[in-house]
Parts: sequence; C-alpha cells; structure tokens
Amino acid sequence: MVITGDIRSNADQLADYLVKLKDNSHIEILEVDGRDFASKEYLKQTIKSMALNAELTKTDKAFLHVQLSPAYGEDKKMSPDDWHRAADILAKETGYEGQRRVIVLHTKKDRTHAHVVYERCNHATGKMIDNKHSRLKMDNARPLIEKALGHKATPRRNPQRPEIKIAVTKLWNEAKTGADFIKTARKSGYIIAEGTGKRPFMIVDENGRAFDLVRQIDGVRTKDVRERLRNEKLLTDKQAIELIHEKAGKNSGKQDQQKNEHKPPPSPEAFKKASAFAANRVDALSEDPAMAAKRQNEEKFAAFKADSKKATKQPEPSPSQSQTAKENAAKDFAENKADSIDNKASREEKKRKLIDEQKRKQQIMQQHKRKR
Repeated sequence: MVITGDIRSNADQLADYLVKLKDNSHIEILEVDGRDFASKEYLKQTIKSMALNAELTKTDKAFLHVQLSPAYGEDKKMSPDDWHRAADILAKETGYEGQRRVIVLHTKKDRTHAHVVYERCNHATGKMIDNKHSRLKMDNARPLIEKALGHKATPRRNPQRPEIKIAVTKLWNEAKTGADFIKTARKSGYIIAEGTGKRPFMIVDENGRAFDLVRQIDGVRTKDVRERLRNEKLLTDKQAIELIHEKAGKNSGKQDQQKNEHKPPPSPEAFKKASAFAANRVDALSEDPAMAAKRQNEEKFAAFKADSKKATKQPEPSPSQSQTAKENAAKDFAENKADSIDNKASREEKKRKLIDEQKRKQQIMQQHKRKR
C-alpha cells in the first residue's frame, strides 16, 4: 500500500476535487464526519466548516489530505469496513484520532484508492495538530494497515536511499544532455517526473515510490536540474506512479495467465461431474439427507395442492347446457320486465283515480259555498 499526503488549504477546490468525476470512472462518498454514504452537499458543508475553524488559528491549512492506494488487486478485496480500519489506524499513528474526517473512494482505470481528509483543528485545545514528521508517521502506519487487512507487505519507505543516490548521481554525471539522462534513467528502472512546489523534479522507482530528484544527485542544486531539463517534457509524478502500477498489473495478469496455461486439463471424471451438474442432475453431487427430505416434502405438498384444486374445480357446462341456461335467463328477464311494466301501469292508474277524487271533492265544496 502506498500512502501519500500533506496539509493543505482551499476548501472549495478540495471539495470539488473529491466529488467531481473527472478522470475517474466511479466516485463513492464512504464517510463524512461519522455519517455513512452522505450527500455531496453535506460533504461540501463539512469541508467548509473545517475551514472556518482554521480561521480562528494562525494558519489557513485546515486539512490533512491523505491518499491510500492499495497494491494492485488488493483494492478489489477492500470492503467499506476495511477502508474505515485503514483510516482509523492512520489517524492513530499521525495524531488525528477522534478528529472529524471525510473518506471518498475514487476508481480510475479499474483501480480504487481512498482520499481521507482530517480536520487539523483540535476543538479541545483550540490549536492545530502539529505536522512535524507526518511523512514518517504515515509510513509507520502503512505496515500496520497491511497487517490488519492481510495485505502483502511492501518495502519500507526509501529502503535503498543510499543505493538510489549513488546510481542517480552516476547517471547524471555520465549523461551529456537532459534527454540522455531521462533515457538512461528509464533503462535503469527510474522515471524522471515533474513535481510540485518546493520539489519541482521527482524520480520514481520501479516500486512506484517517488523521491525528490535534486536530493538524489550529489553536488547539484534545483537551478542546475532545471537548466538541464528545461526543454524536456516530463510526466507528473502521479502519472509516473500510475504508469508503474499499470505495468505491474499487466505483469501480474501475464503471470496468472501463464499459471493457468500450465494447469493440467480437467480429468474425465471432473468433466462428467460438471456436465451433470449443468444439466441439474441430482445424482451428480451427493445431496445432504436433510435437504433431500425437505425437498421431497415440498414436492409432496405441491402435488397435494394440485390434487385438491382438481377435486374442487367445477366441471365446465356443455354447449347445449350453456344455451339452455341463457334462454332461461332471458325468459326470467322478460317476465320480470313485464311485471315491472304492469306494476308501473297500476301505479299510474291509482294516481289518476286519486287526482279525480280530489277534483270531485273540490267541486262539491264549491257548490256548497254557492248555496250558502
């Protein structure tokens, strides 16, 4: 696992970098201040909150931004809990245990790495966490993380610093031009790359580890290296590291392919067993007795349900029976309709008689009044 990081400022740029897709094929916000799988808006608000706390101190570098890059293939074995454990171990070793943090996973070219951002401001003391020897602390955390996650141990940081310095100094002195130096260094397993800030030139070894180029060459200064390499187009140190990792991945894939090529072909018995399994033959593999009993009970119950359904199902009527039923229904409807019509006529007759009776009574009343 490669661990790189440093303190930094510029909250807006950091938040955008964490959540924008750019060259990545996938981005996953794993944690924001204890909240799992938070939204992009919540991440940005948390980053800005960390920056505001830094304004109360004498520095604007509110964050420790660390990148965790597992070895090729091991990144695919990492679960969310594994990434959390790695961040916990790193925090403990660097003095950021208990600090607010953000964890975002970036997947690029089918490889996943994590960006972990810690808040530097200690709310208990009101001071920034010291950044002295942070690189050494991160390097001390690396073997602990690898051991906790069961990853293959990688060489200690700068294990061959004296040998590298001797080799690079010799290549520099023997090269006549910048192009010659870059070419001979590449043949020796090194990539000369472009750095940033106080380290404008880097050298990346075959393990994907980057060193300050100027410090690896005896008797030269930054201006000497800049003068010789001023017309040369260099990869960035990140691009050089990715190139090394891609090459390592391809070699690993070739080794796996070679191993598979040397594997003996499957035996006839194994092939027969696989074919039988593909055809869903129960006798291809020995079935557990309990599972067999359960399966048989389920089959019997299904058969019982099917028989019960057949027994309760009413037989469908024949065409002649259906026709007779339709005729009877039509006859009943006609009779009911006739009854309804007769009943309606009877009601109308009663209503008419009632009106006539009322008119007759009114006439009698009027005649009685005239006589008086």
